[in-house]
Amino acid sequence: MGVASLGEITRALEGGIEKRIPELYLIFMNAVDDSSLEVSANAIYALGLLLVSTTQDFSSQYNSVLTKLQRFFADDAPRNAKDNAVGCVSRMIVRHPNTVPLDLVISPSDDNLTY
Repeated sequence: MGVASLGEITRALEGGIEKRIPELYLIFMNAVDDSSLEVSANAIYALGLLLVSTTQDFSSQYNSVLTKLQRFFADDAPRNAKDNAVGCVSRMIVRHPNTVPLDLVISPSDDNLTY
């Protein structure tokens, strides 16, 4: 619940939390690996919101983020985690389209879209 709340606060306050962005980034990245899939899914959602809304440039961290998200594109990954991973990658593309390796992420993301 805490990670989900931080994600919603990130979205609501937008630029008002800029000085806390590096700290929140680390919290969300660590929470992606949580043993609870609900916490992981919430962290993925929060991470996507943070990356798209910050004025700080985290594009140098995108490969680390994509590596962490990779397991959530597996066939047996929970639906909500997959959906949040697709949303996170999409937000990364919106923020820095030239930094995300589109040839590697478009097919896995597209394969996991809920229609």
